[in-house]
Amino acid sequence: MATPSDWADVIQQFRALPAQCSRFHLMHSGSYFDASQKYADIAHKIRNGEIIFPDQAAADEMAKRHERVAESYRQAAVDAPSGAWHLSLGLTEGEERKLPSGIKARVLAYTKRAAVLAGLAGEDSSEIDALSAWADRLKSGVFARFGGSVIDNLPEASALLGEEMLTRAQAEYAREEQARRVVERLRLDSERLELDRARSERRGVETTQPSTRASWLQFQMDSVPVTLNWLAQHGGPDNKSIGKVLRGEPVEQMVLQKLAKALGAALGVQMTTSDIPPIGSPPAENSDQSR
Repeated sequence: MATPSDWADVIQQFRALPAQCSRFHLMHSGSYFDASQKYADIAHKIRNGEIIFPDQAAADEMAKRHERVAESYRQAAVDAPSGAWHLSLGLTEGEERKLPSGIKARVLAYTKRAAVLAGLAGEDSSEIDALSAWADRLKSGVFARFGGSVIDNLPEASALLGEEMLTRAQAEYAREEQARRVVERLRLDSERLELDRARSERRGVETTQPSTRASWLQFQMDSVPVTLNWLAQHGGPDNKSIGKVLRGEPVEQMVLQKLAKALGAALGVQMTTSDIPPIGSPPAENSDQSR
């Protein structure tokens, strides 16, 4: 199961992607200017008839395509220091949505890890399948806040989805921690009762404490805490029956079944009647008391 720290790492990775793109583009800004000039020269030659096409319409279309690519490279070179994520996209003719190889490798690795943590893909899934599953999850959730394509908004949308997953993981961790503490309290309480009983037996006297079941129930109700009304409203027995248990009086098995169900719901654990201690023997008269 994914832990809160797993999702915190995923969020940090996606948040860092735009800055990584910035460094990539900054390193390549010179080559962007060169590429822009190359495509602009080709478009110029097409316009001047230096490159022959079957008809004027085809020539105009090819010239416009090269001009668009030239402008994309020119804009990328100018905006490289800004670190805009969209600069990773659409700079090569015929590969409109291609990411630079270094950034693409990170995207595939990050999205696969996120998809695996979210249960959308397995460890043996391909990176492309994991990316597709993660993109589908974005489209069905946080992506509704954005416009454009998924890849345009991948870092921010993925970080937001990661934050949602982090919140869920933290809540699940808190529930498990609460259940663990309840189980530990039950164990310690049982050990304490056994120790008290053993001490009393070694001293050769009967305990004058409340019945085992009554003190156990009172301890559990105080530790959550819950009231008689809360237990009654959540599938437990009525207040009168719970009062009998707290006084150490015998009750029907059905009362114990309802009590186990309601108390288990309050503690966040599965509980049965076998988890409820017996009433215990009432204190006996001390035969030596009159001496």
